[in-house]
Parts: sequence; C-alpha cells; structure tokens
Amino acid sequence: MNRVQILIGLGGLLVGTLVYLIDRPPEATYFLHFSRINVSLYGILPNVFGVIGNSLPDFLHVFSFIMLTAGLLSWGKKGSLAICLCWFSIDFIFELFQKFNTPIPRLIPNSSGIRLKKPR
Repeated sequence: MNRVQILIGLGGLLVGTLVYLIDRPPEATYFLHFSRINVSLYGILPNVFGVIGNSLPDFLHVFSFIMLTAGLLSWGKKGSLAICLCWFSIDFIFELFQKFNTPIPRLIPNSSGIRLKKPR
C-alpha cells in the first residue's frame, strides 16, 4: 500500500468537493441540493476557482480514483498503466453516455424526483 498516493487521491477529492461547496450554487449540485444541512458557501465566499472550476472536478475525480486505486493495489509501473487505462475507459464511457444520450442512462431510475439537466 502506498500511503502517499492515497493521500494525494484524497486531497484531490477534497479540492473537488471544495469546488462544489464554494463555486457552484447548491441547487446545481445533487449532494448539496438534498442536504438537510446548508453547507454551501456559494455566495458567501468569492468565486475561488474561477473558470478552471468548470472542469476541475471532472479531472480531479478521475485523477483521484487513479491515485487511490494505485495506492491501494501497489502494482508497480506496469500496473499503474493498467489502472490509468481502466479509469480512462470508465470515464470515456460515461462521457459518451452524456454526449450521445444513449438509452442506458434512461434505465437508471430517478427516485429523487429532480430533473437532471440534459446531456451536452
């Protein structure tokens, strides 16, 4: 187990969470919109992340999951490449679902009752 990689991965997830807490309105973020406690700092603090905050969470999620997986498995250099390719494939598939509005996302029930925004 590589603790440094795990800490880097957790740090990336923390920064991504801060983007949602500070720079995004709570009604635009699923976990903030339905929180019983108002933890959003949107409108209280200035926009900290600026334009990069629009894409930063997308990058940080994949990067952090790569770091966490690599840190937990400790497969070495060749294993790290396999982990990166695996997470890249997962992220690529999700992006395709968003882009082309495939039938698979429609199979997932939306029990919350909120309307999710249409794919790009």
